[in-house]
Amino acid sequence: MLKMNDCKKILEGNEILKGIDTAVANKRTAIIGKNGAGKTTLLKLIVGLTKPDSGEVLFLEEDLFENPMNRKKISYVPIESFFYEKLSVFDNLKLVASLYGVRNFKSSLIEISKITQIESFLNKSVEDLSSGMKKKLALAASLLTEPDLIVLDEPFNALDVASISLFTDILLNFNGSIIFTSHIPETVYELAERVIVLKDGKISDDVNMDRFSHYKDFHQWMRNIID
Repeated sequence: MLKMNDCKKILEGNEILKGIDTAVANKRTAIIGKNGAGKTTLLKLIVGLTKPDSGEVLFLEEDLFENPMNRKKISYVPIESFFYEKLSVFDNLKLVASLYGVRNFKSSLIEISKITQIESFLNKSVEDLSSGMKKKLALAASLLTEPDLIVLDEPFNALDVASISLFTDILLNFNGSIIFTSHIPETVYELAERVIVLKDGKISDDVNMDRFSHYKDFHQWMRNIID
């Protein structure tokens, strides 16, 4: 589904990504690494928000930047909220639906608002929402577009235990591919089927989760990487 061939990215004179080669298809993939490893930059390449300085990003076997309509099959949940603060939750979701050409908006909204537990604040302005509520809204928006791939940057930040459990259950039941970053070992262990380790702009390790027979082993392995 997604393939990256020798992708490099330079920002302000610094080479952030130094030749990324990977492919992702029908798996829940976590990207982990220390701060500054290039994780967010890598996600922005995957969703088409920034172009590689060299190399290529292929999605559905086509160049993502030469075929921008394919980006409609990718949903992105960034760290920070991207909604219009003065508009209500409902109006923001209606806008997203119109931009992506979502059919049957009302019926889809009813279903997704129940799943993501945003029913009680659909009429609230985004500026009045807590950080956790905004995270739920972002997840709802990503599901509303009916994507083949969801990309999430630290989706569990600012969430309480119940909301982390909710997000994990939703993503475990998503019928498509997921790429996410997280520094929380418990959620990576529960959600990921594959873990890519990014170090100094390069992939230093790429492992399947069945390598770890116990959470304790995985926790120690991940802590050695990100601490």
